[in-house]
Amino acid sequence: IISGLSPANIHYHGLDKLNIFLGKSDNTFNIESTYSGTNVTVTGRNGGGTYNIGSETTSLTDDLGWVNEIRSQVELLAGAGVLEVQQLSIAQAVTGNLVLLVPNANNSGAERATQSITISSDSAQNAAAIEAALNSESVLGAAAVTVTDPTPGVYEIAFANLGNFSELEILDASISAVSPNASVSTLIDGRVDQLNLDDRQETAQRSSRLEPSLITGLGMDGGQVIYTGFEDLNIGLGGGNDSFFVQDTHAGTTTIDLGDETPLAGQVNDRISIRAISGTTRVRGGAGNDHFFVNYQSDFATQTFQNNIGAVLWLHGQTDSDLYRVGLAGEGSSIINVLDQSNGDLGVDSLIINGTNDQDTFFLRPNAVSSVSEDLPGNRTIERINYDGSLNGGMTINGRDDDDTFVLDDNNIITTIYGDAGNDIFQVGQVFQSPRDA
Repeated sequence: IISGLSPANIHYHGLDKLNIFLGKSDNTFNIESTYSGTNVTVTGRNGGGTYNIGSETTSLTDDLGWVNEIRSQVELLAGAGVLEVQQLSIAQAVTGNLVLLVPNANNSGAERATQSITISSDSAQNAAAIEAALNSESVLGAAAVTVTDPTPGVYEIAFANLGNFSELEILDASISAVSPNASVSTLIDGRVDQLNLDDRQETAQRSSRLEPSLITGLGMDGGQVIYTGFEDLNIGLGGGNDSFFVQDTHAGTTTIDLGDETPLAGQVNDRISIRAISGTTRVRGGAGNDHFFVNYQSDFATQTFQNNIGAVLWLHGQTDSDLYRVGLAGEGSSIINVLDQSNGDLGVDSLIINGTNDQDTFFLRPNAVSSVSEDLPGNRTIERINYDGSLNGGMTINGRDDDDTFVLDDNNIITTIYGDAGNDIFQVGQVFQSPRDA
């Protein structure tokens, strides 16, 4: 049954494929169940839609979700949002290329540049030049671009039907030196598509997998969810002892709630292994003894020795006893925030950091551990793990093989360090070039 698209319900049976095309408004579309053998595709338009998957839910504000009745493939194609207005402020004359940044599910780093353009003190000529440059760029297709100058030196750029572009910048090596005050405002009016997958009513133990455009498991009876074009993804798990593997995420934001369980001494409730992320990701453990693995494979045991954390990662074990295990790569930069949010409960929360089998350099300061390396001569990269004082079970660092260096400036939780194999160096306290006089 399909309801809400017309005054009467639409009944269907025996279809191999069901295609639903939504209107241009900010739609809310709820999928409670699907028919076995009927693959469903829902296509949004203009962005701003909210899509909820769960048998008895319309949002993630309740605890009624259950996905066991998703019995076929569900494909959700979020509409491209219309970017209505952005402002470009220029403090002085510059010469460079206008570059459109294109973040989307298929290519999060694409850029499209116009020909070189000179922006001078003549506002009227600048508006016309910017408009001509943008409209001449073939990647924009038939999309019309209108540029006005309501305030001298500030240009309002209106895009028609140009949903894939969320930023406009002037990028050129010469610009930063000529005009450090060139800037672009943040998006004034953009549309966000949100996908909520709610399985919080489930009590059975489930194994699930998240990929940049695919969700499997979660008790779906032969079903799976394919999603593209979304800015926000929210997943809520149930009260069983779940195993969740993040192979990678989409470029937008991802929030995963592992659900609430009753903890038992020596028992692990939920487990989540994160191999990679491509967008800001937040994981909440809820009640229960939860284990978090970062830079690990789906077996919750094999360290990848790769730095695939491509955005900021937030881990919150919350109540009861939680364990965080972070594997390092010795390359690239990343930020992992381990903030338990236990609110003073009686659980024991601990952090384990595992180095590589090559030479690692660790710097310890209050609330942070950094592994520093160089991918190119003079180009320093930092894998940083931030933590807070809620880790009452302390922190353990394992250097693993080879000759490691540990520089301890300070800490604020109980810390145990194992150099492991190799000739390791431990430096405790800061070292200055001149004698201390105070």
